[in-house]
Amino acid sequence: MSPSSTGTCLRTIPVSVVIPTMSSERTRWCLPWLIAELSQGPLLHNSKSEILISHGSNESFMMRDEISRRTIRELQWSLNRRLKVIDPHSDGIVATRKAFSLSQISHLLGPSVEMYAAARYYAAAIAQNEVIISIDDDVLPYPSQIKLLLELGCSVTREAGFPRYEANVPPPGLHGPQKRYCDLQGYTEPRGRGRAPVPREGILLTDFAAMSRTLVRRVVADFNESFGMLMRSEHGNGEDIAFAHAVKRHGGNFTYVTTVIAGTSAHGTRVRTAGSANSSYSKRHNHYPLRKVICCCLSALFPASQLQASSWLTVMTAGQALAKCVTDVYGCCPPSDPRCSTARPTNRCVSTRPSAHMGVAACQCGRFHFGQYNPQRQLWAKACKRKQAT
Repeated sequence: MSPSSTGTCLRTIPVSVVIPTMSSERTRWCLPWLIAELSQGPLLHNSKSEILISHGSNESFMMRDEISRRTIRELQWSLNRRLKVIDPHSDGIVATRKAFSLSQISHLLGPSVEMYAAARYYAAAIAQNEVIISIDDDVLPYPSQIKLLLELGCSVTREAGFPRYEANVPPPGLHGPQKRYCDLQGYTEPRGRGRAPVPREGILLTDFAAMSRTLVRRVVADFNESFGMLMRSEHGNGEDIAFAHAVKRHGGNFTYVTTVIAGTSAHGTRVRTAGSANSSYSKRHNHYPLRKVICCCLSALFPASQLQASSWLTVMTAGQALAKCVTDVYGCCPPSDPRCSTARPTNRCVSTRPSAHMGVAACQCGRFHFGQYNPQRQLWAKACKRKQAT
């Protein structure tokens, strides 16, 4: 797509922007800014476009009035600044009321708050429009990133079956700029480092992505059965991995969309957010280790070659098997540690318990560096070698 045509396909097509939030202090200032910038741009040019704010808790939902007030202030300041360039005597407040209606914003409690971050998909499933834009609440609304959102939305409209997706057309897919490897080797960003890339199973993240409502509804229909136990036990960590896996299971493809902006390289686009090194959700101590295990378990239980459950899964549901695999591999250890007896263990790490009865080699999934101190890591490495030798 040429730069001049960016977003033109959305002039007549309404869009639903879905933003999950927990209303942390970090995002209370960023979210109103994000809403204000989106509302004034071409992404919400159509009068039927909307913004759905999916609140992940009652505490967050109670902050909706404060978010609305801050959004109005952002709109007034931004429009007043822009209008002064044209007319120094213009009234920014009046112009704001004419340019944007808060009725385009809906604050939702969840739905399905027990799914934590995965509630965004349930919100998208009840959206009014077929084009869904999914972004996190800490995305910085720089012009380059707004432009990329437009390109993502247009990419959805170019799908062969859009917007009805009849039975005789290819199924809808996921469109985004952020690639990740997710397979038996774990979870990581693609980085060539000058070497020839090794073929690996890839996914696209949904914290800055676009998709059709049809796709979301197909995925949500059995999402709870397949991933509900995992989402509830791990507080939503890995929801985008689960969604991407479900997309493949429903026959959808990943469409990599990017543009020349800061942070773009041959390996993907790094979306700029307000999250600092200490406050960002992705910087929590167990975020990446757990995602590595989820990728490994999904790949072991549902091989890409068949994308269906192995025969041994007849003894339990896919959701139960996945949750058990993750628990067995990324469990609390050692069991005698008093920190493991609490409701929310703080000493979670790689377990050496074998999962042969599930068809998964625990040490294959658990050979990653999870931040344990060196002697403990050496114990796990020795245990894995012994298992591999038998």
